[in-house]
Amino acid sequence: MSAPLSLEMPEPIRAEAQAQAAAEGVSLEEFVVSLVAERLEARRAFAAMEKDASQSDWNAWERYLAAIPDAEPIETDRLPDGWKPLH
Repeated sequence: MSAPLSLEMPEPIRAEAQAQAAAEGVSLEEFVVSLVAERLEARRAFAAMEKDASQSDWNAWERYLAAIPDAEPIETDRLPDGWKPLH
């Protein structure tokens, strides 16, 4: 089920959205609907993660981490020689 929606947006945003929609082979309407759906899902996922985090027992997590032995990683888990972080 869908309902009509009238939407005004700045021309530069509309032009970019129209170009992206064309590149994906969909209408501007389909493109906007997919963006809204993706954003809503991201917000739901973030809310779920916040809820999970608020219910976590951080002391238990610290105990778990403290129990991990301080040892060299196995060969397949090692970073390559010369590896540097991107930042």
